[in-house]
Amino acid sequence: MRNPLAALGRIRAYFFKSEQYQLIDMPVQVGQSIDKHGHITAAHTRIQKVRVGKPPAQHQRSLFVDDEAAPAKSPKATRLDTFIRKHGGLANLAHLLAGMSESPQQHVFSEMGKMGGKKVAEVLAMFDNIKPVSVNLLNNISVI
Repeated sequence: MRNPLAALGRIRAYFFKSEQYQLIDMPVQVGQSIDKHGHITAAHTRIQKVRVGKPPAQHQRSLFVDDEAAPAKSPKATRLDTFIRKHGGLANLAHLLAGMSESPQQHVFSEMGKMGGKKVAEVLAMFDNIKPVSVNLLNNISVI
């Protein structure tokens, strides 16, 4: 007499097989190393099994909500925003510009305008109400 649970195991294996993703061989660079006995192993490439990731889920449209009413994605940061963030914000940038003479300041303002697609007057307006930051020797930041 056959065991009915054995057949169930085969069926269960086929059922869960659809959720398992395949392993593929991937070359991996291995650096040079020395083991505890002093033997030197040269740098080489080894083959490693890597599990293929689950594909991203498709966005399914809702039957009851309009797609236009979906929340809008946040706008991508402009080059000007990235430049300002990279230099520590508007206050720190104002501090850097305060140490420059008039000609380099105007050049920086014009380049910032080109990055952001703004006029020089609009870039200057960004700095109107900003107080420059001073940094003392103990790296404590205080507003002037």
